[in-house]
Amino acid sequence: MPDEFKAEVFQNQFLPLGANEVHAIMTVTAGQSMGAQSSGRLFGIICDTSGSMEGVKILAARAAMTKLVTMLPESCSFFIVTGSDTAKVVRHVAEATPTNKDNAIAWIRQIKADGGTTISVWLQAALKQFQTKPNALKQALLLTDGQNDDMDDQLLEKALEIAGTLPEDEQDAIAAQILDSLADEEAWKMRFAAKSDVIRLAREAIEEDGRGGTLPLSDLL
Repeated sequence: MPDEFKAEVFQNQFLPLGANEVHAIMTVTAGQSMGAQSSGRLFGIICDTSGSMEGVKILAARAAMTKLVTMLPESCSFFIVTGSDTAKVVRHVAEATPTNKDNAIAWIRQIKADGGTTISVWLQAALKQFQTKPNALKQALLLTDGQNDDMDDQLLEKALEIAGTLPEDEQDAIAAQILDSLADEEAWKMRFAAKSDVIRLAREAIEEDGRGGTLPLSDLL
């Protein structure tokens, strides 16, 4: 059903003087009907390896992926996709056994930054991995500096293609919702303010990780 997933993005609309990067938090929530059908857990890691990630960014991404893989409980399955102009499945879906995690980390250490940025291709590759476990509870983390190719309109074209097959009244309803959302700046401000606790927790988690105070996921789940 269309309402089984809800995605929200929250960001600070004000930048410090001289800053040129915006950090955003995106939450995706599944409806109760989706959760009831889940069987097992599948965690996907999608990493930007385009040229804009060269230097400190790719080093930080490698460190983050290594940390994530290390923290995965053995009861979970995982996969890793890296992307530039194209997508590469570095680690196909596998159980998070010590051997599989060690192999994945070995691949992570070899990742380099080069090429353009076509995020839609990476997401399509990740989707294929998720489709191997249709009943699993799925979660993905995308590591990117957000500098997507301006010509990457594949996801938009796909969405418009799907929307074009819907009845006319449903197309009108979708269009109205999009226009209302874009126009309602005050609503975005209120949503951002309402998520202040989420943003605070995210900031605390980043600081805690920097101090080496994070716990394995198996201790938290």
